[in-house]
Amino acid sequence: MIANDDLPAERDDSRQGTINELRMKVAELEQVVVATNDAACGLSGILFRVAVDSGLISREALSDAIEARAGSIGSDDHNPILLAFARAIRMNFPGGRFEVIEGGQSQKSDGD
Repeated sequence: MIANDDLPAERDDSRQGTINELRMKVAELEQVVVATNDAACGLSGILFRVAVDSGLISREALSDAIEARAGSIGSDDHNPILLAFARAIRMNFPGGRFEVIEGGQSQKSDGD
């Protein structure tokens, strides 16, 4: 086996270049993941808004469904973000519609 000290200097430069390229690719992939997640949150908000505003589902039923998907507190499948989202739908938007704003967040609207 060859120790790192035994490698020629040009090989070290090549390896470092490859490592830097891989780091750049990982950073690019992280940006794609963040952008995809933001888009998914925005799309979810739009779908929830359409479902509630069109009367397909009540705000309470939507909240119950999301809460059920969030899992029990303390369980392995518990998702505190989903649980908080479900509670926000139920508590913060009791009357009127909720509007999706940039970033996938919601705000209350008293109507058109």
